[in-house]
Amino acid sequence: MFLKIAHNNESLELIQKLKDIIDVEALNEDIFSSRKKAFSFKHTWGAKKSPFAMLYNDEEVPVMAFYSEDNNCNYENILNYVSKSNQ
Repeated sequence: MFLKIAHNNESLELIQKLKDIIDVEALNEDIFSSRKKAFSFKHTWGAKKSPFAMLYNDEEVPVMAFYSEDNNCNYENILNYVSKSNQ
C-alpha cells in the first residue's frame, strides 16, 4: 500500500508522521515543480482543500480517499484505516 497526498506547507508535519507508517508520494502545492501535479491529482478526485490523500493498494488501485472537506484527512483516520487494512 502507498499513500498519494496533495498538500501545502502547512501540512508538512502530517507528511513526516505518515512516512513513519506507510510509503508516501507527496505533492506540495507550494513548490513550483509539483504544483501542477498536485492540483491535477486533487481535481481528478473532486477535492478542493488541502491536504487530500488517496490510499492505493499494491496493484495501484485506489482504496480509500481522505478529504479535508469533511475533516477526514488527518493522521488518526489514515493510521486507523491502514492498521485495519494490514490485519
